[in-house]
Amino acid sequence: MLLDKEVDLAAVSKVAGIEITDDIVKDICNAKDDVLILHLISCHKVTDLGLASIGRHWKNLEKVIIADCPLMTHVGLRCLALNCRNLRTISFDDMDDPGLRIVAANLIRLEHIDLASCRNVTDRGLSEIAHCCRQLKTLNLNGCNKIGESGIWGLCELAHCQKLEEIDLSGCTYLSDKGLWAVAKRCPALKKIHVKNCPYLSARVVGKMLAITPELVDVAFSESCKEWDSGGIEVILDSCKERIQRLDLSYCQSLQKKEVELICQCSKLVELKLSGCQIRDEEILMISKVRQLEICSIMFC
Repeated sequence: MLLDKEVDLAAVSKVAGIEITDDIVKDICNAKDDVLILHLISCHKVTDLGLASIGRHWKNLEKVIIADCPLMTHVGLRCLALNCRNLRTISFDDMDDPGLRIVAANLIRLEHIDLASCRNVTDRGLSEIAHCCRQLKTLNLNGCNKIGESGIWGLCELAHCQKLEEIDLSGCTYLSDKGLWAVAKRCPALKKIHVKNCPYLSARVVGKMLAITPELVDVAFSESCKEWDSGGIEVILDSCKERIQRLDLSYCQSLQKKEVELICQCSKLVELKLSGCQIRDEEILMISKVRQLEICSIMFC
């Protein structure tokens, strides 16, 4: 069973009523072999020594989640990366460019990277990851608000990631039309792209992006679409209505009957989010008749 191969140190702490330390990590490592999945969350007393023990004992780790562990530094990260070359999935809540350089240099087989809210990650760190981790399938940069600050060159490096299927650039407030176009043009396998709260994106370029990414079925533009006009929304819907499965147009101020009619024509749509949109009861009734729709969020503000 997978649970036999998974260790959640926060859960251990809660059940045992103790705070996890380096010595406890070492004891767990000695007692349990062949761990594949590790959760290191809110382990406030675990230091680089604990990470070193993990690296030495659990070399076959495939997934690591590290969050709210303030005593861990690049030294411990290097020990982990050097020993656990089989890692496929990593998640951090506090990462910077030097840390990503360590990751990129040692973990080239990574397929899934989650850096949500890592505000110290810049285009340089993104470039390191994109250049080295060419098996990458999903990349979460939600809240990494320095991405795009120095232009689009970091995003252009994603050309090395031809297997990239999902990317979340929500909250990357420097993301421009040129940056979004760079991603779309260089990542032909994209199936999911979320660009919520990116104020510099235009409906015109989003429509073109959808046209050149035929595999794209999951898109989210919440807040980014706030000022888009109805003509731009129509172009977007026309370009993807035959394949779109998940669509988020929350807070779009120009959504009216014609655009809602186009949404209802999306034959494969299973999830729709229109929170904050000024739509009337008539449009809500139209949406309610879309039979294949499984999830629908319409909340008025």
